[in-house]
Amino acid sequence: MITIKTLLVSFGLLLVSSAVLAQPPWQFKQAVNVTNTVGKGIFHHLESAGRRNIAVSENQVAIAWEDDRNGVPTIYVARKSRSDSGFNSEIKISGNGDAFEPGIVALSEDRFVVVWEENEHVYTRIAGRDSLGAVIKLGDAL
Repeated sequence: MITIKTLLVSFGLLLVSSAVLAQPPWQFKQAVNVTNTVGKGIFHHLESAGRRNIAVSENQVAIAWEDDRNGVPTIYVARKSRSDSGFNSEIKISGNGDAFEPGIVALSEDRFVVVWEENEHVYTRIAGRDSLGAVIKLGDAL
């Protein structure tokens, strides 16, 4: 027996699948460098908690990652306006300990919240347009 609920769910699924099929195909353009720091033995880690390495807030795009260019895993953020062709210089976000698994979320006014693990604790700070907020330790040790 078909119920009204079944019909509504079927209709909703049809609408969603139609919208997905109507999307234009992906277009891949030339890659955009996020950082100019490259070299033998440097690997930029783009895996993170919840796979949230890229965020967009109004006119800004920001990317958070971890790399060990100085021999210690460190968290960096680079940002760009949507209209710019490239990213600005990266900013060190974490402290001096081994830092891993960054995540980034957009706020209003082109600000971002960055979170990461460092020395068995979770830390966060706001990355504003022109400044960084204080580093805040969240909770007890992991």
